Amino acid sequence: MTSLVEIKQLIKAIYIRYEMWITPLWKFLLSFSVFVAINHHVGYLAALKPLPIVLMCALLCSFMPTNFMVFIAGFFILGHFYAVSIETLAVTLVLFLLMFLLYFRFGPGDTLVLILTPMLFMFGIPYLMPLALGLIAGPVSVAAMSCGVVVYYLLSYVQANATTMGASSVAAGEDPEIIVQLRTFLTGFLTNRAMWIMVVAFAAVLIVVYLIRRLPIDHAWKTAILVGAVLNLVILMVGDFLYDTQLPFIGVVFGTIFSALLCFVLEFFFFQLDYSRTERVQFEDDDYYYYVKAVPKVTLAEPERRVKKINRTHNAPHKGPSRQNAEHDSPDVEAAGAEDEVLRERAPRRAPATGAARTPASRGTGTRPRTARPAGAAGRPGTRPAGPRPSAPAGGGAHAGNPSDGTRDRVLRVGSDQTKQMK
Repeated sequence: MTSLVEIKQLIKAIYIRYEMWITPLWKFLLSFSVFVAINHHVGYLAALKPLPIVLMCALLCSFMPTNFMVFIAGFFILGHFYAVSIETLAVTLVLFLLMFLLYFRFGPGDTLVLILTPMLFMFGIPYLMPLALGLIAGPVSVAAMSCGVVVYYLLSYVQANATTMGASSVAAGEDPEIIVQLRTFLTGFLTNRAMWIMVVAFAAVLIVVYLIRRLPIDHAWKTAILVGAVLNLVILMVGDFLYDTQLPFIGVVFGTIFSALLCFVLEFFFFQLDYSRTERVQFEDDDYYYYVKAVPKVTLAEPERRVKKINRTHNAPHKGPSRQNAEHDSPDVEAAGAEDEVLRERAPRRAPATGAARTPASRGTGTRPRTARPAGAAGRPGTRPAGPRPSAPAGGGAHAGNPSDGTRDRVLRVGSDQTKQMK
């Protein structure tokens, strides 16, 4: 279940992020499917059937409001009906005007309902529309849904009787009587009992599902879907038994079951609650008592982002404070180290004893040959050998007698400058 919730949140995040591109894409695909379906069922006008025409109209609808898609679809239908007969065009135009007035009066925002209802009939699952509208819409959507049902049965009637309508004008050899043609068309279309049973069943299912899903009960949406599916089967079966509409029983049953399953998927995306954590709150003010039932939604907490700091470490392990910390904590250490290094470099080297010669091996390796230690200095390392003390160089100034004093002062100045820079 957790993985499904993650997928749902991922889909929502992707749609919100790329809504600018996804919206024109689904508009293009929907309008293209609608125009292709119209050309397939009532494609009597050859000028509207080429693929470039369909693609251009679909591309135009992808950047226009959805109401424009309804207008273009109506233009396609009227164009094909004009190729059948003038009477069919006239009756269809009057019906479209009445339906559009009803549609714009009660459901101007239900454009997709008016378009998708005939499409679902063509796919064999029209029962999805009343169940879905009862969950996410309201009773106002009955007008747009009923208009969609009428449009589908109008297309089916013309498709089934187009040959008769076209042959009547040719057989007569002259223009038929308009009144007779209109009466025949209206009688055959308006007396279609299957159409009116569908309209009544869909309207009843939508209203019942809407009322049940608003009840303050647990799993209200699931209950509304199941009750609406059973009610749809009952109304259609009773209507078929009473009026002999010859509805396909197997198709109605499997179509209703599949529509109910799709509605459960719709509930997962729009109304998923965690009833195990339901809370009931009661409070009052000066005028009313309030009884509140709070049911949390099923969501996943966003994972916290942890930033791991990686310090620069040396290859060899060491104990105690790091070199960087030691330099900041005691800046005099670096100055003292620099002083010792300079003293070692500039200290005068001891002259080798007389008679000691450096061998070629010592010159090649850079090592100093061992010299014989004076007798007086045996066993005392670091003592000065016997002999006269070397005199200081002339012109040495104040520090001529001790060359290391000037070097020490210079090192101390360098160390103090480095300490100031580090601070």
